[in-house]
Amino acid sequence: AWAAVLPDSAWRLDYRPAHTLDLGRFPWLLWHTQDTTRPYAPIVALADAPQPAELWAGLQVMAALGRWAGPDGTITPRLVNAAAVEQADRTQPLITLGDATRNSVVAALAQANALPAQPASAIATRLGAPTTDATLHLLRSPWNRDRAVLSLSASRTDGLLLAARGLASRTVLGELRGQTAILAAGPDAQILVDSRPAPSLWERWAPAILRGLTPPQVVAAALLVAFLALLLIVWRAYRRRIKVAA
Repeated sequence: AWAAVLPDSAWRLDYRPAHTLDLGRFPWLLWHTQDTTRPYAPIVALADAPQPAELWAGLQVMAALGRWAGPDGTITPRLVNAAAVEQADRTQPLITLGDATRNSVVAALAQANALPAQPASAIATRLGAPTTDATLHLLRSPWNRDRAVLSLSASRTDGLLLAARGLASRTVLGELRGQTAILAAGPDAQILVDSRPAPSLWERWAPAILRGLTPPQVVAAALLVAFLALLLIVWRAYRRRIKVAA
């Protein structure tokens, strides 16, 4: 079959936004619902009595929401303590920070059996200090199935900072898949992201003895070797002329 493509041709591709639970698509389901593309304002719920590091992590989550919100995400998210989240607020998109012992909203999620028992994948990153880790859960809200809840928890408060930085990292989001994941600061997990840039061709193919030199130093060394080789050729030609003349 043949098709003629003219200057005024157009190709229409009908589509519908996917509403599957996928951490890599942060923050789509926290801005939009299944039945409409109208943006909603997520509520970021800190611990009931947040520590300074937890407050800083919440602010970084707010910044990550703003970074990936897109042009239609004009509604400002709310950053509140979990104790200030009313029952009606729980029906809105939520992002919770902390575990059930410090965050009453997370405790309510646990009582509703909404949190999965075991994360599905592990991702290593160097965005935080070594031995730091955080757990990310993206789930349907038990109070409104059209809304999503993102739960960030960690054994230490610096793990929440790691999770917040991961949500703002294009590389980390590119590796996140599914509803649950562990973000670990170290090289022991399955995938290593945000560590070092990909090695250059020079780093891949240069002999080990030359890798400590910069490219200008290598060029200078090559020119020196070529100059010495030229001197040797001239010297040999001169010696031959002397022998012939004798």
